[in-house]
Amino acid sequence: MSAESLPSLNLDLARAKRCGYPEVVYGAGKTVAETVTAAQRLVAAHGRVLVTRCREEQLAALQAGLPDGEVWSRCGAFLVGPLEARGGMVLVVSAGTSDEVVAEEVVVTLRARGAHYQRLQDCGVAGIHRLLSQQELLAQAQVVVAVAG
Repeated sequence: MSAESLPSLNLDLARAKRCGYPEVVYGAGKTVAETVTAAQRLVAAHGRVLVTRCREEQLAALQAGLPDGEVWSRCGAFLVGPLEARGGMVLVVSAGTSDEVVAEEVVVTLRARGAHYQRLQDCGVAGIHRLLSQQELLAQAQVVVAVAG
């Protein structure tokens, strides 16, 4: 299916010039064809794309259509062309394993933006000693993203 046959796609190809990063494709609610076409058009325009909230069939089609991309199956994301890490460190802290879907989406988004990040996993209040033992790392972070509940 060609992009011309998908009239619902009206991508903001100028967003990278205005904001410093290109449009992200939100996969939920899109057909496989819409998702792949949008991603391919953004890669053609910018050399990179982040697609979020994909179903398995969307991820498979994205991988087939953009073989240089990276699949993040747990959170349903797909990334082509992450930037080299720069800037201060972002610490992504997740409380428990049920929070890993959201934490993984945070990580892939940070990679897409070229952010330097580290992870702290399974540090919820039920095992607060796991978080308290990381005080030095917490103090080094310029930003902390906490994922809990």
